[in-house]
Amino acid sequence: MPSKARAEQLVLAANSSRLATVSLRPHVIWGDGDPHLVPGLRARTRCGRLLLPGTGANHVDTVHVCDAAEAHVLAVEKLTPDSPLAGAGYFLTQGRPCSLATTVRGLLARHGITAEIRSVPAHAARAAAVLLEAAAKALP
Repeated sequence: MPSKARAEQLVLAANSSRLATVSLRPHVIWGDGDPHLVPGLRARTRCGRLLLPGTGANHVDTVHVCDAAEAHVLAVEKLTPDSPLAGAGYFLTQGRPCSLATTVRGLLARHGITAEIRSVPAHAARAAAVLLEAAAKALP
């Protein structure tokens, strides 16, 4: 089991009348000062092209960093052992899912970057990921 999933299980299992716990699961956070998502996309945009696994038609939802922060503040303010939040997990999104390709284009456009999005067959992307992960583990 992945470590984040196991950590969430432990946190939610610790919920009790003496300790209220909640799990907030932000997905695809973006916004000003983002050190990961857009810089990563920008680094992978070479010669005006970006490769995405599959067709890019799969739907994803994002959350702006300010909304994710507000959700955390509200959780701190509202979490008590008898609140409905206690012992539960919540995904944080904008509530507006759209295709991965559209999401990526929009995020890049906000930073003045245009890129042709090309698809890589999902099975080829998985195979490449397995090989890269094995190589990363084998190298010092």
